[in-house]
Order: sequence, then C-alpha cells, then structure tokens
Amino acid sequence: MVKRLMASSALAATLMMGVNPSAQAATLELTIEGLKASEGQLLVAVFDRPEVWLRGAALKGARVKVEGRSLTVVIDDLPDGAEVAVSAVQDLNGNGRMDRNAVGMPMEPYGFSRDAAGSFGPPSFEAAKITVQGHTKATLTLN
Repeated sequence: MVKRLMASSALAATLMMGVNPSAQAATLELTIEGLKASEGQLLVAVFDRPEVWLRGAALKGARVKVEGRSLTVVIDDLPDGAEVAVSAVQDLNGNGRMDRNAVGMPMEPYGFSRDAAGSFGPPSFEAAKITVQGHTKATLTLN
C-alpha cells in the first residue's frame, strides 16, 4: 500500500509540473553525403516550426569535424512524433556560418532534409520536413 501511494504521489507531482511521464524522446540519425573535402566542419540545424525555418532559433543543432566524404550525425532528445526540417552546411573555412558571394549565392556546400530544393531560394519547411518517431534514419546530400 505504501509503495502504491508513493507512486501515485510521484505521478501527481509529475502531472502538476506539466510533464507527461509517458512522453518519449526520439533520435534522428542523419547520414550526410556529398561532402566536398575532408576539411572544415559540418553545421547541422534541426527546426520544428515553419515560422523559424532557416531564420530563427533551431530546436537542436550539431557541429561535427569533417573527415571523409560522408558522416553520420545523431540528434537525440527530439519530441517523438515531431515534424522537423534539417539544414546542413559544410563550413570549409571554420568561420561558423555559410559564406555567400556578392549576390547572396552560397559558396559552401549545403543541403536540406529530403534533399529538398527551392526555386530561387531555399526550400519551404513543408518540402524538407520529416517525422521523427523512435529512432529515425534519414540521408541528406550536400550540393
């Protein structure tokens, strides 16, 4: 009886704090292909809302040293069932951002989830979104 009461109290406290005890975290295992050289770093950003896609704060991010023509990045603790879109850039010179030429065209390799492409600009969130459930694998190819 005591164990059941303590468990019920813990559940009630969890619910009052707004935490769903049955909520699970998902993992995105992202294979990046098309790296142009074994230099620089790969910058990955995971967005969960169209209104911040490529312009606001990412839900999660990663920075990985590039070694070879492909690599795998694992993003943990994503909400299970979340719809996310991913952008990646190979930062060849290590300055922490995508370099662009005078007219705004990217000068470093970049890509998006689902290998989405836009016309006269980046793809929409809808074109790049994937659903992350449990352990989800995806591939992204840099341009």
